[in-house]
Amino acid sequence: GTPTFLNLDQLRRSFGMVTDHFRLDENAELALEVDPKVTTSEQIALLGELGFNRLSLGVQDFDPAVQDAIQRRQSFEATRATVTEARQSGFRGINFDLIYGLPRQTPESWSRTLDQVVELAPDRLAIYGFAYLPELRPHQKRLPVADMVAGPAKHRLFRQAYERLVDAGYRPIGMDHFARPEDELARAQAERRLGRNFQGYTVRAARDTVAFGLTAISDLAGHLAQRVPQMKRYEAALDAHRLPIQRGIIRSPDDLERGAIIADLMCNFWADLGDRKASFEEEWEALAPLENEGLLRRNGTEIEVTPLGRFFVRNIAMVFDAYLRKNRRRFSQAV
Repeated sequence: GTPTFLNLDQLRRSFGMVTDHFRLDENAELALEVDPKVTTSEQIALLGELGFNRLSLGVQDFDPAVQDAIQRRQSFEATRATVTEARQSGFRGINFDLIYGLPRQTPESWSRTLDQVVELAPDRLAIYGFAYLPELRPHQKRLPVADMVAGPAKHRLFRQAYERLVDAGYRPIGMDHFARPEDELARAQAERRLGRNFQGYTVRAARDTVAFGLTAISDLAGHLAQRVPQMKRYEAALDAHRLPIQRGIIRSPDDLERGAIIADLMCNFWADLGDRKASFEEEWEALAPLENEGLLRRNGTEIEVTPLGRFFVRNIAMVFDAYLRKNRRRFSQAV
């Protein structure tokens, strides 16, 4: 549908409705994502005035040929202007999202994009592999399939980004994120206390996550509930005084244990099975071939992912996924 853009008065009223119902901690991180093509300097200034302090921008790629292929044009100049305005308005954190494996991406064009990103110096970056899933995302059928990057060539683009960002001083975080050394994500990972929820990596793990909006997923006492994806159904449920929930999962104690191990591996590249090791003897032995490949080290009850293994941490974590063989639905590949 057509996106709705809020003017300054609507922004003030919308935020006022939130603060009327919720008390915000004075140290809360208030983050949102903006599109530089439609976000004005006045909106950025107002958001800073209202207390927002972290801004995310979906960059994907700055190369014009790539942007033409994916029909998403966002210039480097517009992005730079938004970043400058945000910092002048008091935002303490700037996040970028990049995507590798897009149509018409080449090592040369990707290198130029990475140089431009480093020039803008965001505090955090997420580098995602492009997932071509036209059966789930029909708009992808319009993409030039012949120009797509896949296999080893696609992985080389990620390695290229990894090396460029590390050379620029960023620390690799989890599977696909990077942060400046002084960023709280980098400090949390160094201390093995980094966590993750449905919004991404976090240093402030909460027992419960209450999510609002289309498709939003709540995590309450370890159990999951996802809201409906259609606005009409969402509004109809609220009009009927019902929660607009589409589906939910009640997780068993085994699910929760496995989830904690997987989270530690994927966030901190480390996990300690402790007294639980006897319950995971089959998984412990299944790690042996990965250890022989140099992807991890086993010591006592601990599993430590090696620098090489960080590129394959999803494969390592899969060993502890009891539902992997049951779930045939297709998602993006591990690499």
